[in-house]
Amino acid sequence: MDDRLVLGIDVGSSSAKGVLATADGRIIHRAAIPQTVDRPGLGHVEQSPDQWWEALRRLVRSTIGRSAGAEARPLAGLAISGHFPTLVLADGDGEPIVPALLYADRRADGYVAQASEIAGWHLMGDELLPKLLWLRARRPDLLRRTRRVFNPQDHLVFRLTGNHLLDHRTAMRSGGLFDPAALAWRLDVANDLGLAPDALPELRRAGDIAGTVTSLAAADLGLPPGTPVILGLPDTPAALLGAGVVHPGDVLVYYGTTTTVDVCTVAFEDYLLDPSSIREWGPYREVGYAVLGPALPWAASGLRSVASRSGPDADLARLDRDAVMLGADPDGPYVLPHFMAHPRGDEPALRPAIVGLDVTHDRAHLHRALLESFGFTVRAGLEDADLTAFARNFTAAGGGAASDAWRQIVSDVLGVEQVWAAASDGALGDAMLAAWATCGSDVFGPGRSTWLGDLARTSPDDAASRVEASRYTTWCRLRDALTEVWRGPR
Repeated sequence: MDDRLVLGIDVGSSSAKGVLATADGRIIHRAAIPQTVDRPGLGHVEQSPDQWWEALRRLVRSTIGRSAGAEARPLAGLAISGHFPTLVLADGDGEPIVPALLYADRRADGYVAQASEIAGWHLMGDELLPKLLWLRARRPDLLRRTRRVFNPQDHLVFRLTGNHLLDHRTAMRSGGLFDPAALAWRLDVANDLGLAPDALPELRRAGDIAGTVTSLAAADLGLPPGTPVILGLPDTPAALLGAGVVHPGDVLVYYGTTTTVDVCTVAFEDYLLDPSSIREWGPYREVGYAVLGPALPWAASGLRSVASRSGPDADLARLDRDAVMLGADPDGPYVLPHFMAHPRGDEPALRPAIVGLDVTHDRAHLHRALLESFGFTVRAGLEDADLTAFARNFTAAGGGAASDAWRQIVSDVLGVEQVWAAASDGALGDAMLAAWATCGSDVFGPGRSTWLGDLARTSPDDAASRVEASRYTTWCRLRDALTEVWRGPR
């Protein structure tokens, strides 16, 4: 037994989570702290970085602070992941000068084509470069005042250690600021934006020691001073590691605010030792993406907008049960889940659509169609990337994966079994990274089973899969037809 302690912290847009564990994978304490997102205007999606520090303080109190005898077992290390790409503009001391612009912020949509041209590939629209181009055009005063640029995880690492460092994977998703061939920042682009020469963080391998907790940070948070801080990962790679999706062919089906499907293409440990596979988007390739988190309560609440909703959300668990009772229905409505979509390059943003909703349908039918649309997105993503045959082990993760109904519908659409570890999340992945980096723990081989705990298996229902296969064909035809409508004649 290895009783040394490690702490993993994952800062999500809707909640921050912490996991305190022993270096051999026994979970001591878990905690979650809600996070709030501000929407001060149309298309504006912001968050205060001070909220992340307060969440870190509360997570330390709720994990290490509750661990009897923790003082006799020094903290071997901590690692932090965060939502990305999220833009933090700060002064030389690391103090933010404006609220952070989250990945879902839409103000820079008009600059995606220009950013894509600079990058040399089509951007998703949520990267840092379009936002920086928008700031140069609309708020150049902010860029002139900026001395440091952060994402959430490196902002917290800076406050903990005083060192401004970032991993290559997060840098890659900044857009054209990063040169994947040279594994370096494009300083010509930064200079053209008007950024200070040293505003961008030093690039290092994820899993490296970023520094140690300063006395000032230790006193504020309740951490032991001198604790090693591991250079962490963005939220998706942390979730991959925390779900045990670490070998080529493993697939992460992520049920979160943003739903994604990610295929591991390079052994995760090999990537940590040598990040050059980032040039081919290693260690994973994201092949499907949809923002369904806001859409589920929106539909369940009677289509009240995000800005106008107040009070508790509708009972999604009850709608899950109702959706299961409906079963796979050939005549049910279809959803094209392009919610909160950004434009790609010089193409207009795709728009969401609900097709076939009739007066005989109710909220449960629409809810089921939303859940089903993620399954269709996963299947289409694998097919479009020509990875259907390569993908073999499907793992469900994210807060939405706790829904038996959602996992079942997606398994029926895909015709494959999914495994789900209730313990898995990005914070667990961070704890595993800290244990690997500081204690040499086995988190990529057989030892990872201790970390993951019991697995639930969701197998497809053959009859439902036949119905879903037919519906998928129709869904693809609708997707193609409406894509032509939104994008116009070529």
